[in-house]
Parts: sequence; structure tokens; C-alpha cells
Amino acid sequence: MKVSTAKYKIMVSANTPRKILDEISSFSPIGLTTDLGKYLGVPLLHSRVNKETYREMCDKVQAKLSGWKRDQLSLAGKAMLIQASSSAVPIYTMMTTKIPNSVCAHIDKIQRSFLWGDSEVKKKVHLVNWRQVCLPKTMGGLGLKDMNQVNLSLLAKLGWRLIRENYSLWAKVLQGKYFHDKQFLTTDVKPYNSFTWKSIMKGCEVLKQGIKWRLGNGEDIEFWNDIWLDNFILRELAINLVPVEHLQWKVSEYIFDGKWKLNILRGLLPDHILASLEAIDLQVCCSWKDKVIWKLSSDGKFSTSSARSLIRGTPPSVDLSIFKKIWRIQTLPRIKFFVWLAYLNKLLTNDLRWKRKMVDLPSCSLCSSLVEDVLHAVRDCSHVSQIWQKMVPSFMQSSFFSANLNDWFILNLNYGVLFRDTIPWPTVFFLLGLEILEVEE
Repeated sequence: MKVSTAKYKIMVSANTPRKILDEISSFSPIGLTTDLGKYLGVPLLHSRVNKETYREMCDKVQAKLSGWKRDQLSLAGKAMLIQASSSAVPIYTMMTTKIPNSVCAHIDKIQRSFLWGDSEVKKKVHLVNWRQVCLPKTMGGLGLKDMNQVNLSLLAKLGWRLIRENYSLWAKVLQGKYFHDKQFLTTDVKPYNSFTWKSIMKGCEVLKQGIKWRLGNGEDIEFWNDIWLDNFILRELAINLVPVEHLQWKVSEYIFDGKWKLNILRGLLPDHILASLEAIDLQVCCSWKDKVIWKLSSDGKFSTSSARSLIRGTPPSVDLSIFKKIWRIQTLPRIKFFVWLAYLNKLLTNDLRWKRKMVDLPSCSLCSSLVEDVLHAVRDCSHVSQIWQKMVPSFMQSSFFSANLNDWFILNLNYGVLFRDTIPWPTVFFLLGLEILEVEE
């Protein structure tokens, strides 16, 4: 078989003595290199990673968006473009590599600037902070993605595959090099480990928070340290000090002849935990192996969306049902975005401009009211209220014009009356939003 030497390189360390380099060159027709470049567009890392390593990726994200005339796109259009094009660019690289936080922040900045219309010479007002924009729509955001969260969730997925596909060749190679007879989840990271392995272990930190064990024969589960009984770590529930020699015991070591060794456990665990243990059918469980499952999904399978939810943490303590209703209404996307901003009290009113020192007075430019806040802009301005007065049913007008901003949206989006016996009122409310949007513009 003939080998094309032009397609191969021998990589050598920058610290390799010159004499050894000359010896290698003398008997090998393949050239030497200290940099292997890229494979399928992903840098083959063998030196310190910094922002420059991924400059090309950032430039691609920028190029995806810079070709569009942002001034001619609505907020809805720009959000859809970010979701459909630029946010997909870094995904392939992020599947196996922990991108530096500064690079993730730079990509977020590119997308954030495009969304709100920033240019090189002028910065526009960012009405909603990026953290909220990156929440799912049902939680009050726009469903865009925080790049650092995406990166960690993809690395967690790789770690999940390493656990579930431990029979595959790539998993066996990593196991042989980095954790041998140990469990992947309890492996320590060494300073000399490769950047790829360190990246996988970053995802492992997320993985540890979202997995639990499904009990089988108990030979792989650490009784006191793993999560396997409901969502508890039993060591934290112990009523007495657990003997040091017991801390690493497997579940199977507390089982004898198909029954729990309650004579040992009774002095260590509270009665309600012992009752939960006795409720387990050990005869059935012992017929299969222990299995790692993802506790954030009903089917026990890992998903990157649930991993991102885990990374985000506790959702905001507000009524989230209103957001579902905003995005479910069948109307133009730009109207939904207008209503979304209004409900969040984030419309660019003169009151907001005045607070940000963009104008001298917070008054309404249409009716000369002293303060133009969001509720004034969408309901109380004389140019807008006359539209509502013509359309709102008479029996509803009292509560309609007296409610505060939050209650006003809840009232209109939950109202079950048919307008003129044909159209649901929430749909009419959104359609009138278009007319109001044109008045405001």
C-alpha cells in the first residue's frame, strides 16, 4: 500500500532537542510539525487555549448576522435569525471542548447587539437583560441560548454518553487513559490531563447534579454517597456517625439472601428511610444491573434542554401561565413581541428614556400627559384609549380602565367572552395591539 506523505505530519513537542528532530527527519519522508491545525473545522488543541484560538468561530457568527439589514427587521425577525443561523455556528466545536468564558461572552455580545440593533457607531437601548432573553418563552424569555450554558450542557451530554455507551471504542480509550477501574463520575482531574478530558469533566459537574441511580443488583451504587433512593444522599440523612469503613460500601453489601441487613442500618437511618428500603422488591431488582438515569426527564433520558434548565437554576417567582398565553395566540410575531415587552414593563416609553437621560421630560409626545409609562402608552393615552373605548364591551370597561399593568394583561388574556359572538377576546386584544403599535410608531 502506498502512503501519500503529503497528507501526514509527525507532531513533535516544541521542547524536542534539535538532534532528535534531525534523526527523525533523516529516516522519515513525512514532515514534522508543532501544530496539527484543525480537523473538520475544530482546532486540534495541544497548547494553551485563549480567545485567539476561537477567533475564526466568532468571526463566522458575526458574518452570519452582518449580512442582514438589521434596521429593516423587527425584534421578532432578528430573534428568529439568531435562533436559525448564528447560534448554530459554535455547536459542533462545543460538543467536545469547553470554550473559554470570554469567547462565549463575546458570541453572546454579538447576538445581543444584533437583537437590539447596535452598530459600530451607535449603541441602542437593550430593553430586556440578556439573562431573561435567554429564558424559554414559557418562562418569560425569547428562547435564545446563553452560549456558556449550551457549551456545558453539550459536554454533559458527552459525559452521559460515556456512562451509557461504555462498551464503545472511544469510551474504552478514555477509560483506559483516565479512570481505569474507577467510576467516571468520581474521577479527579489531574493538571496534566488533556484539554479535551478537562472539558468533559466540566460537563461532569453538571451531570452529577442531574443523575440518579435506578437500583438493580446494587453492585455499582455506593449506598451512602450516590443518589438512588428518591433524591436523597443517605449519608446526609444518617442519624448517627456512619463507620468510616462503611462509607464506600455498595448497596449489595447491605443485602443478604434477598433482604436488607436491618440490624446494621437500624442504628444509622431514620425509621421513614428504613420503611422506604423495606418497600423495595429486592427479588425483582436483583435480576438486572444498576442503571444511571436522568432525573429531570420522565423517561430517564438525558436532554440538553433540561441540562440548561439545571444550569440556569430556580425559575423566576412570577405567574408563568401568562407567557404561554402570549405566545400561543395566533397572530403576527411582531405583535406577540410587542405584548411581551409591554407585559414586562419594558417598552421604550418617554418615561424610560427620561430615566436613562435620553430626553429632558418624561411626558407623552401625543397627548402631553406628564408621564408616559407603559400603561399610559398602551391604554391611557387619549389617542389609544379611544380605540379601546370603541372595542371593549361596556360591561368590561370599568375593570379594563382601572386595572394596573399586570392585572390588565391577566384580565385580557384570560377573558373568555367572544367578541361579537365570533372572535375570542384575547385574539381581539392582540389584533388591537397591532393598531396601538402603529400609533406608537
